[in-house]
Amino acid sequence: MALNATQEIVEHQFDDYHKKNYPKLDRGAAFLRFGVQLALKNFKLDQGEIEKSIVDGKYDGGIDSFHIVLNRTESITPDTPGLSTNKPPGSMQDGAPLDVVVVQSKSGTSWDHDAIWKLNESLKKILRSSVSLKQLSEIPLNEAVVGQANSLRRIEKKTVLRNPRRTFTVMLMANAPEGSIHKHLENSRDALKETLKEGLPYDTEVVVELVGAEGIDQMIRQEPEFDGLLTFTKAPIRETRGTSRAFLGLVEIDEYLKFLRRDDSNILQDELFTVNVRDFAGPNTPVNRAIRTTLSEDSSTAFWWMNNGITVLADEASEPMNESWLLKNPQIVNGLQTSQVIHEADLENLMTEDRRKETLLVRIVTEKDSSIRESIITGTNNQTNVRSLQLYANDEVQHRIEAYLLSKGWYYERRKWQYRNKSVPASRIRGMNELAQAVIAVHLLRPDTARARPGTLLGTDAGYKSVFSEDAPDRLYSKSLDLMASIEDYLRTAEAESISTDNTNDRFYLASGYVVLSLGIKDLASFSAWKSIGNLRADAPKKELAVVHKTLYSVVKKTRDSKSKDSQFKTSDLRNKFLAKLVNVNKKKP
Repeated sequence: MALNATQEIVEHQFDDYHKKNYPKLDRGAAFLRFGVQLALKNFKLDQGEIEKSIVDGKYDGGIDSFHIVLNRTESITPDTPGLSTNKPPGSMQDGAPLDVVVVQSKSGTSWDHDAIWKLNESLKKILRSSVSLKQLSEIPLNEAVVGQANSLRRIEKKTVLRNPRRTFTVMLMANAPEGSIHKHLENSRDALKETLKEGLPYDTEVVVELVGAEGIDQMIRQEPEFDGLLTFTKAPIRETRGTSRAFLGLVEIDEYLKFLRRDDSNILQDELFTVNVRDFAGPNTPVNRAIRTTLSEDSSTAFWWMNNGITVLADEASEPMNESWLLKNPQIVNGLQTSQVIHEADLENLMTEDRRKETLLVRIVTEKDSSIRESIITGTNNQTNVRSLQLYANDEVQHRIEAYLLSKGWYYERRKWQYRNKSVPASRIRGMNELAQAVIAVHLLRPDTARARPGTLLGTDAGYKSVFSEDAPDRLYSKSLDLMASIEDYLRTAEAESISTDNTNDRFYLASGYVVLSLGIKDLASFSAWKSIGNLRADAPKKELAVVHKTLYSVVKKTRDSKSKDSQFKTSDLRNKFLAKLVNVNKKKP
């Protein structure tokens, strides 16, 4: 059947996306990522976070991707720290948004009428707490789906006392005419919506959409930007240099609170703090305690005289109307501590009425040059001693790695969103944490740490330097990423799926195991990836990876459920047994 005009537009957009971003993937896998990117356009997630929640594959139960997002910025997966406890996230406020987005994507140009029924059956069981994780596995649903089902159950328990604003969205996407949706498909959609309403808390906003060519075209055209309105007490001082502009002025504390919060609510917009390298240090640090005290007591000294103020980076700032400036993609790069304390002081009714009407010093810089943005972020984040991996983003070794990886076709995000709105292939973008995990598996041969605790290792100076050393050869980083990409390709094959569908747990073990087997390592204690990396073939042969894969599952114990299996992969015991078995294979070779 010939495509209509809108279908042809979508097909052209997708073909361009496929070639630029995922040329190695087949049409179905690339179209899924095309649809997911559109579905998550209004969330502030990076490419690595999105990829972790793609569960497509054998036994996916009709669920191609399963995203859980807290406060529109934090992706929840089985790897999320603290998910195993019922203690609410410390930074989460009452009423913060908790979104679930499930995408079923079909690359064809007609509607799959059976797929929605299959999805209904899977979600019905996932949302029923009486159905255990083991029973979900026995349906069967693959490890990735079961893992996200477990993540959803756990985050619900953790956040229930915070009364989150819940939304559960299902999108069924195909480049099919929406005019060809007939009554049977509409009935199936309505049945799925009823299933969700029955299985979710009563106050959950449930959305089920059949997104065809017209809907996809609209989503492509939709502007994904995040805007903020900031009102000064009077016209700010302005300075222009080239294409960049800066503004300096005073903002009333009440007006600043409106800028910080979401939709006239009391919920902070976490999107504002994404590139700020610091976490909130808490109300009891000396500086933050002093800010709270100042806000709670009137004095003859103005608040802004005693405070360093706020720095906001934005892509653009519109011309003012009544001294209000519309900021495109605003990011608070300095002032997180002040912002959090003002917000909490207001919630706790600590601020005096006079202080509310006092002002903050705010400067806005509109700058698109990445090097200048870097210098602003770095220069404004050296006041308080709060450790963050992002504080290393401007290290000389990180700049060196970035430049080298670029020469090898990799786009390394030292800083989150570094390549936002840039025309670079999504499949070739890797963040600092992803590169670190690859190096931990390839160089340190610690797949359990790469899988479960990369942040713990990187949180110490010694651990950071063991991964990002000034003395490490540059090709260690490119080959580590190349090898992981090769393993991802292998894990999508039928042979890999016949051994295991648990890609999340398997991939780092396959990387370490392949290094041991392919380099013929007979003594793990004397192994040095720095010395051996030149001999490592990064485009790992699938036959060799299959051998490593089978060896891995010869030592993996059978478990009752995915939670027990996850725990096994996060232990040094499995790592030691697995690598020892491969070393013995090497010792037997002539």
